[in-house]
Amino acid sequence: MLLVLVAAAAALAGRLAIERRSAIRIEPWPGLAALAESNARPSPRGRSGALVLGPAAARVSVHIFADYTCAACDRLEQRAGDSLRSLARAGLIRLYHHHAPILGRPADFAAHALACAVEAGEPWLLHAALYAIDGRERGAPPSEAILNASPRLGELPALRTCLRTPAPDAARPAIAHARRLGIHEVPTVVVDGQRVRYRSSGRLLDFITDHAIGRQRER
Repeated sequence: MLLVLVAAAAALAGRLAIERRSAIRIEPWPGLAALAESNARPSPRGRSGALVLGPAAARVSVHIFADYTCAACDRLEQRAGDSLRSLARAGLIRLYHHHAPILGRPADFAAHALACAVEAGEPWLLHAALYAIDGRERGAPPSEAILNASPRLGELPALRTCLRTPAPDAARPAIAHARRLGIHEVPTVVVDGQRVRYRSSGRLLDFITDHAIGRQRER
């Protein structure tokens, strides 16, 4: 009886592994060289405008290209954002979030707000606030919407002043960067230089977690 149960468990594990793999598709990504060049300068926010979290020595790199006005990007953030940042803080991955406003919607405020938050030392808090604000305001929300979404940001006087300062064309560098890398849809996820297509955010998170743990065990 025990052998039957063990065999059944093994078969189930095999089916689940196949199902998980079928929900993930790995493809070569032609923007790799340009991406490497854009991240040559280490900083909280590189020349590309990416937010960065996790040690430079991490064996797995995860790049997410997203637009704060994108519903699918919002779903990815809600389902996997906190977990990916936890993996980065644990040193398992180096996480990059690129603002890629390619949907043709107003994005200057989001780009400007990210720059303000980097200067204030709270880029990830602002990142969360941009996703948390009401969908009707997303993309080019008033500064008050951001400050209301995150009271902690409102406690930073320099950030408040910066947010309320007009910044026309602030999104232009991010748009140019996305085009240079060939980003035509969001979210686009790149893991260790390979584009990862996925059916659900949960499957993607499982894949990245398994991959990161596997690379850690190789040491």
